[in-house]
Amino acid sequence: MMMMKCYSPTSIQYATYYTSLADVYKVIEDYDNAIDNYINALNIRTQHFGIPHSLIISLCEEIVEIDFLLHRNYERQLKYQLMKHEHLLRDETEDVRHNHTTYHKEELGKSHAALTYIYIKMDQQQAVDLLQPIGKLDSSEICIIESIEVLK
Repeated sequence: MMMMKCYSPTSIQYATYYTSLADVYKVIEDYDNAIDNYINALNIRTQHFGIPHSLIISLCEEIVEIDFLLHRNYERQLKYQLMKHEHLLRDETEDVRHNHTTYHKEELGKSHAALTYIYIKMDQQQAVDLLQPIGKLDSSEICIIESIEVLK
């Protein structure tokens, strides 16, 4: 007799299913359902200890990327970009494809730029706070920042 395995709705296996479903929705360009399923997967994964930061970072990237391209919901982008940034800061895993220190600094720099861009779009003071250590930026430099693909 074959026994079926049942998983709790908050199990890691469900997070994997949600991620796979979100990937399918993304391929067929049903972006609202893709975002919803990435968020469901992320909610489950953040409830469990010991989940690699790279999984959280990856899910946050998917959510922010889709939202950035289609919806312009800056509050949601900010929420998940901040979560990604927090996990980037905590991530101690080495990336064997790159010089780890350089790669990690590059990813953190991109994350700072993405946060700055979102804050600028939201007209938030935090954008100014993030830019002050770099130095005063004029409008042409801000245009350059806006044109950079900072979320990938």
